[in-house]
Amino acid sequence: MPPETQPILPWMVKFAFWASVILTVFKIVELAVNIARTPRLDLRLTPDVFFRLTDFGETLFCNSVLLSWNGPIVIVETHPTLDKIDSPTKSFPFKVLQFGQKVKGAGPLPDHYFHSRSAISHLAESKPQQALYLCVQEKYEDKSRKALANFQKEVLEYKQEVLVKAAALPAEGKDTFQKEILGKVNQIVDKHLPLMMEVVQLEPGQYRLSLEVDYQNPKSRLVRRKRTIQSSIEFSIGTDVRDHFRVNLRQTLLVGATNLLLDQQTTITYPEYQPLQVRSV
Repeated sequence: MPPETQPILPWMVKFAFWASVILTVFKIVELAVNIARTPRLDLRLTPDVFFRLTDFGETLFCNSVLLSWNGPIVIVETHPTLDKIDSPTKSFPFKVLQFGQKVKGAGPLPDHYFHSRSAISHLAESKPQQALYLCVQEKYEDKSRKALANFQKEVLEYKQEVLVKAAALPAEGKDTFQKEILGKVNQIVDKHLPLMMEVVQLEPGQYRLSLEVDYQNPKSRLVRRKRTIQSSIEFSIGTDVRDHFRVNLRQTLLVGATNLLLDQQTTITYPEYQPLQVRSV
């Protein structure tokens, strides 16, 4: 045996073997701990929910509370769905138009502040966050916008007629002309009101509102797996909902038409409906 070659002692082989085994076990334990500590999201829809007919169409305002644990998370997508759970059953996919939160208002009630159109947001660990969602009926959004555009178009076309007639109107015919304008405005409103109500899908019954939130671990060094959590509430819609919307929508259209005709800025109150017997499920 050459003098520079030293024999490997048996205890050295055993030490290397057991050291590699222990190191492997530590790595497996570390991996298991990391998996167990993968950030998670807790989601709760609150009973604070209502419907409103706006320029976007039939909209839904709902609120949630989110809490991240085992680390921060990144919210990537949000999907609300409204299901009618009594007969006949129906499903209405909504989409979130704007994301926001409640802020302190001038009066005793909070104001709605919408700061983004994107669902992407960062949620720090163990810091609860309240979220506000402005949602719209996804299948009927375009129809609602078109119905409103047709109404406004007819009002503006009539406005041009009014301007032409007003320029040649004698002083003694002013009162009669004003009554004529009022009658025509009511006629336009009554023509478009049933067309707009056809697009409104809410009807009496029992409903379940579900909110799905997709999120990821921003610290993941490998593939960022997308996880999903869901929360639901149920509520009732009374038998008066259609009449309630119809009466208040007519008033809203009258004010809107008057603003267009007279270039006014009178505040428009949009029809709103509060569900009954809201409960978590």
